[in-house]
Amino acid sequence: MKNILSILFFFVCTFLYSQYSDTLTISQVEKLDSLRKTTFNSVTIEDEFFDIINEYRSKNNLSILVRDSVLDGFAKKQSEYMRSNKICSHKYMSMTFKDRVNGFKKAQIICENALKSSYTFCVLKDDVVGFAENVFDLWKNSPGHNSNMLYSDKNLKIGVSIIKDDKYGIYAVMVIGK
Repeated sequence: MKNILSILFFFVCTFLYSQYSDTLTISQVEKLDSLRKTTFNSVTIEDEFFDIINEYRSKNNLSILVRDSVLDGFAKKQSEYMRSNKICSHKYMSMTFKDRVNGFKKAQIICENALKSSYTFCVLKDDVVGFAENVFDLWKNSPGHNSNMLYSDKNLKIGVSIIKDDKYGIYAVMVIGK
């Protein structure tokens, strides 16, 4: 009976997560369902990301970044735009990243990382690690995004926004500026 229930649970979860059914194990589906039920606290996750990136920069003999509320606002506006349009983009409406930066007079923005992913990126390693660590790992493993995180200049500031949609989507934006 237990095997039948396990198989039934697997098929129900596979239906619910059909776009990932060919890559997730039963254990991963259970972990994914558990993540869905947990409270998503953007502020805590963004603070964790801030700590992780500064630890990474310190290990690479770079100055630490200072969290900046103005840059946080810039990042949040972009992540909310991406969430509302279900996209990952450096564009905002019809403005390119360069247009956005040139129109932003409150800080000099140097670079931006953007990410659209799903909760599954937290369970594919067979252990549930934090959202912030996974966002960091995805950017670290991408040469262009990694070079942005390792931008070497002094007196740099960072803005971070990591939000979720009403289902299983994660939208993250990081900007570095002066």
